[in-house]
Amino acid sequence: MIIIGFDSEYVRRGKRNAILSYQYAVKSDKGLCTGIVYTKSEKDEDKFTFNELIAEAIIEAMKKGVITGGWPKEVYACAHFSRADFASFKDYKKLSRKLDSLRGTYASVGGPLKRSIYDKSRNKHEVTVHCRDTMTISPGGSSLAALGDLVGLKKIEIKPSYKVAMDKLLKDDPTLFKEYAIRDAEIAAEYAWKLAEFSKEQGLGFKVPLTLGSIATKLLFSLWDHNGISSDDVLGQEEVIETKFLKGAYLTKKRKVPISEVHENQALATECYHGGRNEAYTFGPSKDAFWTDIDISGAYSTAMAAIRTPDWESLYHTKDVKEFTKDRLGLARVRFEFPEDCQFPCLPVRSDNGLIFPLKGESCCGSPEIELAKSIGANVEIKAGVIVPWKDNTRPFELFSKMVRDERTKNTKGSIFERAWKEIGNSLYGKVAQGLQKKRVFDSRSDETKPLPPSKITQPFLAAYITSIVRATLGELLTRVPDDKTVISATTDGFITDAEKKEVDLSGPLCTFFRDQAERLTGDRKIIEVKHVVPQVICMKTRGQLTVGILDDVLPTLTAKAGVSVPRADDKDEAENNWMLELFLRRTPDTEVLTRQLTSMRDMHLKDSDLLMEERWKKTNLEFDWKRELHSPTTVMVGQVINEKNYDHVSLQSKPHKDIDTFRETRKRFDEWRKTKCLETEDNWKDWERFIHTASLRSSGAISGKGPLVDQCKRQFLKDFANNKDGIKDCTYKELADWLTVEGYPTKADDVKNAKRSEAKDYDWSKEGDEKVKELIKKLEGRFGWTGKV
Repeated sequence: MIIIGFDSEYVRRGKRNAILSYQYAVKSDKGLCTGIVYTKSEKDEDKFTFNELIAEAIIEAMKKGVITGGWPKEVYACAHFSRADFASFKDYKKLSRKLDSLRGTYASVGGPLKRSIYDKSRNKHEVTVHCRDTMTISPGGSSLAALGDLVGLKKIEIKPSYKVAMDKLLKDDPTLFKEYAIRDAEIAAEYAWKLAEFSKEQGLGFKVPLTLGSIATKLLFSLWDHNGISSDDVLGQEEVIETKFLKGAYLTKKRKVPISEVHENQALATECYHGGRNEAYTFGPSKDAFWTDIDISGAYSTAMAAIRTPDWESLYHTKDVKEFTKDRLGLARVRFEFPEDCQFPCLPVRSDNGLIFPLKGESCCGSPEIELAKSIGANVEIKAGVIVPWKDNTRPFELFSKMVRDERTKNTKGSIFERAWKEIGNSLYGKVAQGLQKKRVFDSRSDETKPLPPSKITQPFLAAYITSIVRATLGELLTRVPDDKTVISATTDGFITDAEKKEVDLSGPLCTFFRDQAERLTGDRKIIEVKHVVPQVICMKTRGQLTVGILDDVLPTLTAKAGVSVPRADDKDEAENNWMLELFLRRTPDTEVLTRQLTSMRDMHLKDSDLLMEERWKKTNLEFDWKRELHSPTTVMVGQVINEKNYDHVSLQSKPHKDIDTFRETRKRFDEWRKTKCLETEDNWKDWERFIHTASLRSSGAISGKGPLVDQCKRQFLKDFANNKDGIKDCTYKELADWLTVEGYPTKADDVKNAKRSEAKDYDWSKEGDEKVKELIKKLEGRFGWTGKV
């Protein structure tokens, strides 16, 4: 096998990139050779084509003996974030339409490039080129520096100022420029070679994979074949042969389709598939305590181990809620109602803002969640349900999960390959669920946005059951937190609480079931681990939690940034956390953050844009997301000096919404309120309560006017005064207006005059609980005897 790592260096000139050089590293079993070629000028016509660079690399490798036996028929071309480097070629516009978009970069997913490449004597050579990006085959899109450490090639360091002015480096120190430029290509080639060796060790052939997820799927099929497990039996599919008449000939094609029992119930199964449970249960700063971030270990790989071979042909429908238990592959559309005092309802309801867990409503969910709901007092009625019995006790995914766990233990925790195995394990679940939520991606070949297609192992029944197990296990843990303890938030497979690890109750039926699966995989019944311990937490919203104060240096800072782009810093964790703290505590409704974003692939294709880093100010929203209803405001001091200042901030608890409509209405009203306000103090909270109360009165038809309640109350008094209702008119319009203004309610004589003709609906203000209204009525009753009664 021959791998050509490639890279380019360029400098930004306005809205275009001027290409300075191309570099390559050719790797084979004979060794490694490198090279660099420089452009004659910064003009577009002096750019190289992709073929020209590949030719340069092959010719040099043949000279150095890295390639032997003549021109190769097949090569792998690899770069780290290849979108930047493919865009540097003269023929990028045509080339990009022959490559596939993969996680925001390019690779040859739909088949390799067939290239006619000319040597220096103009002899043509047909070469098949497989394009790969080392970002998609590294865990978490690891940096090139991290991959360099793995392969023993330290990334060359240059001054930060040179990184945005590579032309200056080329002028000031051509030798350093060359070393820096070539090293990136070297790292890409060496890492790709390592992944090819890794693939070979797993029995998948000496090939560079497309993604770590593709390794997962291939490993799974390999394990199934080796153990005599039929993928069709597991996935509920069969092979069909399709015949088409095309260009005067009949063409036959084989493909996999769901068997009829699966196909007929696929819509319900897809509706029952949801992501993880993500909620914030408090807003603002917590009290001082030992706040522990607890994770369920190996949540998805363990849940997958619960799956046995389904007996798809014996699938049946039932409305008997007793049949929906944690160990059965059951999916249903249900109507439910939890007790009013239930703090953590567990049946998911979809919304435009993610999953909501209200007290009552309708949910499409899995049998583990249904069992949990019944156990915590919910009334559950099955509206439509299916059960798929297990055919036997073979656990097809357990084999894979065991292998992943074994391989992870062979590698140092946190190392590239330990993380790679972790990502391979986690990505398998993603492949089972791929294409179910209709995610749309840009297709580089057609320049269109298309739905992400299903994978070879997409199975909605299994995906729904897996996620139901994880949500139900997390849900049971939440319900069993001691009553005197608080839960701040939950995120997919973990939660933050002031309960100690030893106080977390694992004895419930769902946790026991989950522990059984963990023991099968590892021989250990431990299912939770501590990720962080901090003295105080600020909770902003879902996936938005910050550390206040530092407890020790053993565990990392707890920082979930709520999607905010944070400036880079050397001391990454603590610096980012403190930057976010200051942003939150000093926020206004108009707070903006500077974001840095690369040109999208869509714009590169449709607008002929170069790949540029663009900066723009973007308004940020750090207010609560109202997936639950806030209550009980108190003021808490933030236990850390921020920018030489101590801050107080309102702190609130939450409870579940009554139903999905309540959530939608509250969220809609809060989005309107926060356009001009922030929820920072108890006075802000009172203002919000008045706002939502006013909106409620208006929507019910009780009042018809606009503005704050106190203004509407005043206008009704003016109407009654102008019409001398109950003989309260005892002064002139001007005298009344002057008196009200002095009392703190600015009024003009014309306001009184106009109120006489008001058609606003009368309201019994004497029963209104708003403090400002009560204060106004007290003054009006003392002066005019007006009580606000209708």
